[in-house]
Amino acid sequence: MTKRIRGTAIALALFALALLLGQHARAATLKSKSGFSGDWNWSKGKELLTLHLEQSGKELTGWHTAVGQGGLKADEVLRSASPSITGQIDGDTATVTFHSGFPDSKGNGKAKLTLSGNTLSWNILESSGEHYLPTKAKLKRATPKSSPNP
Repeated sequence: MTKRIRGTAIALALFALALLLGQHARAATLKSKSGFSGDWNWSKGKELLTLHLEQSGKELTGWHTAVGQGGLKADEVLRSASPSITGQIDGDTATVTFHSGFPDSKGNGKAKLTLSGNTLSWNILESSGEHYLPTKAKLKRATPKSSPNP
């Protein structure tokens, strides 16, 4: 009888361990799926940067809205257009290229994005031409607006 109880206890412990490992793997998968995806915002005075990013595996695409020069210049690529941001993800870091949406501009560059919870660090590594994206910014993940209660 003791061997039978011991065998049942071991089987239950193994089942519980498998269940816990499955939950951990599922949580890690959900985190990696949402990772960089979403809307991100930064502002300082009259300047701002808003990113809409979409992550698919290790691929990252996105669109931006930037206001620079103290609110005097707007640089935007709408989501109805081709992405202005494309790149590759490696863990919590993405290296992306971007192009300006400022009229008649051929501005472009390369930036590093670093994800830390609900904060996304934007750091331009190199750029050329006219654009109004900030050199550095710490963006916050936008929270979905809740629907009003009836």
